[in-house]
Amino acid sequence: MKKLSFLWFVILCLLPILQPPAHALSAEKTELRLPAALTEIEEEAFAGVSADSIYLQDQVVSIGKRAFADCKELRSIRIPDSVTSIEDSAFDGCSKMLKIIGESNSEAQRFAKEKGLWFVSESDLLLPEV
Repeated sequence: MKKLSFLWFVILCLLPILQPPAHALSAEKTELRLPAALTEIEEEAFAGVSADSIYLQDQVVSIGKRAFADCKELRSIRIPDSVTSIEDSAFDGCSKMLKIIGESNSEAQRFAKEKGLWFVSESDLLLPEV
């Protein structure tokens, strides 16, 4: 059996650390769909999560402090009109290009306007039936 030199041993041990993460090499989008049983997003519940988009189900009623803080890759989040409160710091550290998708005249729209975030109405995203 051949012996590994110390240098090769160190290189092989450090290789996984030195390689960029798989998501950095891929242009693949990641979507996080939260379960329907979730009604409240608690403080820092998803802080730092690596996802391009997040979809909240219609049962969610509140989004807590820093719930999605520091989600650097987050580009869009769907917030249903069932949400009646969003803490001011819910999206601290996220991109200013964050797109909030929700219903017109909802808490999501109010929050987006207050924070200077892009808001898109869900009804604008739906295609007319043919």
